[in-house]
Amino acid sequence: MADKKFPGLWIETGDDGKICIVMSGAYRPETHLPFVTPAEDLVAAVEMDYTFYRREVQRLYEKHPLFEAKLDISVSELEDLSTEALLLPSMLHEIDPLGFFELGNLLDKDLRMRDDGSASFRIRVGQRLLQTLEVPIYTQIRLRNIMEMAFDGMERVTQQERFEKLRSVYPQVAKFCDPAQLDGYENVILSLPVENVYQLRLVELMLYFRQKKQRIARCDYCWNYFIPKT
Repeated sequence: MADKKFPGLWIETGDDGKICIVMSGAYRPETHLPFVTPAEDLVAAVEMDYTFYRREVQRLYEKHPLFEAKLDISVSELEDLSTEALLLPSMLHEIDPLGFFELGNLLDKDLRMRDDGSASFRIRVGQRLLQTLEVPIYTQIRLRNIMEMAFDGMERVTQQERFEKLRSVYPQVAKFCDPAQLDGYENVILSLPVENVYQLRLVELMLYFRQKKQRIARCDYCWNYFIPKT
């Protein structure tokens, strides 16, 4: 167990198998998301639609003048890109509050990069900003890859067999989300800090493999994930 002593992301478990995700900011009050089961949150995360957000990030890559081939890159171009980059996370505020929270912290660090005096500094900062904006997208891609290994075509096997399949394909991932780490904590309410949203998803997987009431399955027709009622 851990007490909240610093800003960041936390997972708090309930006594009913549900979890609450807490966003603790340095300059803003804590935000508690609604209680859900690990299975419900994993399905929601992997099915989140980033289509419009991804399109806007790609537009900056392809059309912003900062990235045009030229000898001189003005300060105003970097300032303009930074302004546009800081506006994009607002697109995630409703559909992905965790991604919105994480981007706020990451973009703040990017904008604090010190100018090293090199001619390429402005272009590197611009590239760094757009790479940061892609973090929620790549977090989902990594989660989808993990779930495809553990859940696709594995509807009728046990949770342990699913976990062993994951271990055989992604041993480092399985090491982090091994439910055996929680042995001895049955019926104990936990408060678990995580470093980022990707690590949060791995902790959710650990909590998911720990329980047997809900199973995540994948539809053979639409390929979407869901939780069967039976």
